[in-house]
Amino acid sequence: MGILWSLVLGLWQLHCQSQGPTIGAPLMYQTGEPDATYQLPGILREISGLAWHDDTLWAIQDEDGLLFKMVPQKDAINISNFQFGPKDDYEALEWLNGYCYVVTSEAKLWQIDPKNRTSRRLPSFWGKKHNVEGLTVTEDGQGLWLAAKEDHQDEDRDVIAINPSNLENPSRPRFSISDDKIKSFIKAQNETGLKVPDRIAFHSSAIATNPITGDLFVLSSPEPQLLVLDSKGKIKSWQRLSALLYPQPESICFDPDGTLYIANEGKHGAATLLVFYPKKS
Repeated sequence: MGILWSLVLGLWQLHCQSQGPTIGAPLMYQTGEPDATYQLPGILREISGLAWHDDTLWAIQDEDGLLFKMVPQKDAINISNFQFGPKDDYEALEWLNGYCYVVTSEAKLWQIDPKNRTSRRLPSFWGKKHNVEGLTVTEDGQGLWLAAKEDHQDEDRDVIAINPSNLENPSRPRFSISDDKIKSFIKAQNETGLKVPDRIAFHSSAIATNPITGDLFVLSSPEPQLLVLDSKGKIKSWQRLSALLYPQPESICFDPDGTLYIANEGKHGAATLLVFYPKKS
């Protein structure tokens, strides 16, 4: 019993040490203490996208062209799915104007009508070099932000806005995310005594728009971090997340009340869904 207790205590201490302080503006969420945690079934072990629509969580995983409808209950989640496309590297989804959009790492965009169980592949628009990982609604609610995990030509990770109805004329990058920008922000805003890290290694893995503030929440994986930006791309907050609680954070979304949902791929076990309620000011 003594050995077991020492192991549990050691893991808890490691968790506390690895969950870094928030640099910049305070967050509305206790990101180290989820209000609810769900273990996801094996079919969602490689969950890669989350979105909220019509009082329901929707999800994808990154190999099969399946769209999942998830209804959290008290102790479990009821899950159903249907096939919308062939096998591919699906990375993110979002709802816009009654349709669900799913994007692959190579910026192939699918438009899905789950009610009628129909889907179609839209024209390519961005190329393969960006490794797309994030998708969310733009600040005006009329388009979609796409976030690149990496760019094979430089170190900046671009975020662009597109209109699914006019993909022939995608916008130029609206802003970019880079390790140097994050380091400069930490150096300027740090009031915690935290040493500016020598290595950031921020690779965008998911992006979502907070419906209360309009800010963009961007996750990084495999090195778990959370970056909060305004709609112009200005950094407001940064936090290094616990590697125990966030072994591989690949999905993020909000419901209309501001509840935050983050899903981890099952790196060494089952995938998990973490739920965070906004703190009352």
